Amino acid sequence: MEVPNFASAPKLPHEYFTQFDVTWPDIKNKLADVISSSSRERFLVAYKAIEFINELLLAFKFVRLGHLDGHGVRTIGIGDTLYQGYRNDSDKVLLDNFGFKFWGEGLDDPRGTTSLAVPHIGTNTLPVARRYVRCFELLEHGFYSESLIVAFSILDDEVQKMLDSLLEKRGLKSIKERDDLIRGIKDRRLYVYLGAMLQLCAGKDLKTLWKDSEKAMEWLNKKRNNIAHGGERIGYSIAAQAIFVCIKTLVTLDQAELGDFGFPLEMVKHAYMTAARTDAAPPWVHTEESISKFLPVGHHNPIDGDLSAEPC
Repeated sequence: MEVPNFASAPKLPHEYFTQFDVTWPDIKNKLADVISSSSRERFLVAYKAIEFINELLLAFKFVRLGHLDGHGVRTIGIGDTLYQGYRNDSDKVLLDNFGFKFWGEGLDDPRGTTSLAVPHIGTNTLPVARRYVRCFELLEHGFYSESLIVAFSILDDEVQKMLDSLLEKRGLKSIKERDDLIRGIKDRRLYVYLGAMLQLCAGKDLKTLWKDSEKAMEWLNKKRNNIAHGGERIGYSIAAQAIFVCIKTLVTLDQAELGDFGFPLEMVKHAYMTAARTDAAPPWVHTEESISKFLPVGHHNPIDGDLSAEPC
């Protein structure tokens, strides 16, 4: 086999990135105090800077759609960043991650990710959890409104499938009748599905299983409608909290044996911790509770990071 000669190939750059410097006034050094502290809020400053950057990128994309100047330009998220650093007016470094070692670890896969991923290649393990991977991808890359809409749509779809199965078990054998009954509900669908309808089908509703669910679902439905019908743009915190609500709802229903929504514990933990570390997290996120309180006492917890372990 002849080895191709790349001697004449164009020389590619070793680095391909853009550095943004974002500045804004810090009244009474409040922001500097937060960044210099050990609180989780210090990491949220990056998302504030990304909001300013996205205003710029969106404007450029808006005026150059279909033009070379706009090709490849899009809004960004934390997953698009190589590094972040914070300095005050006197150029004092408050916090940075310029010295991280991740990119210098080479291709040896020190965390064993390949062996964890192999069982999930070319198959459809944990199909519901797989659908929510897309939500986290959108969140990481700054598509906050889209991540909420997708998370909500998956929840709505999976809850309808669950109710269809429960109605069939209750004796409603006609597919058309079940479909007409479920899809006939137009207003506040999830509220009805997980309230009165679930009570009729299973003798229990979501509020019985998760006491704060009514407030959480009302919040989620309002945010979804504001985006879908009012064109509202949301930020990272709202999107992360919404993904958490959706996943927690399905995990709660799964644990009550009302549906089969298998999630790996690592994904549940990530959804919880991502929401808990956001700005102004609502009470139902339980910012002070650990993951052990998120799951029922005595529930089997697979080893951290083991996506091939028993789903929770």
